Amino acid sequence: SPDEPLEEKMAAHAKLTDEIITRIYDKANDLYPEERITETMALGVVGSQAPREMTLPSDSEGRIIMRKKTDAPKSLEFIFREVSIIFDGKAEWTLLLVDAPVPMDVVSKKRLEKEEKRLIRATQLLSARFLTGNRKLFEERIQSFDAQLGTEGKTLAQALIKIWNHRFKK
Repeated sequence: SPDEPLEEKMAAHAKLTDEIITRIYDKANDLYPEERITETMALGVVGSQAPREMTLPSDSEGRIIMRKKTDAPKSLEFIFREVSIIFDGKAEWTLLLVDAPVPMDVVSKKRLEKEEKRLIRATQLLSARFLTGNRKLFEERIQSFDAQLGTEGKTLAQALIKIWNHRFKK
């Protein structure tokens, strides 16, 4: 209702989004039981406007976490397709592999916008909220990234400074 406080509306949207994504995941599990996605996949959600909360449709972001793309290729494709359809292409869901290091540096000044997006996606994982699937995979990915930050944090900071300087020199 129009009189409902904004926080309550956001919470309702977050709950609805969670339910939609969970149902898509469950449907993939039903369609492709041989892929055992409850063992091979985890879904974590991130919200651009408020960490740990999502709103429809523009703030529907998440991470699909797996060990290898080949663990559940049909389910992965199904989830990406259905999320895109339901959220009218405005939801940004990306795949993160548990042991794949995130490139922490800025490779090309010509591609700074793309580099920035990659770094943001990676760092958002630290504020992600587990939604469904294999919680251990989700936690392992966060631990892996956190360990990488421990050894490459300075490189990440330098990359973010380069991006910041480029953005504000325009």
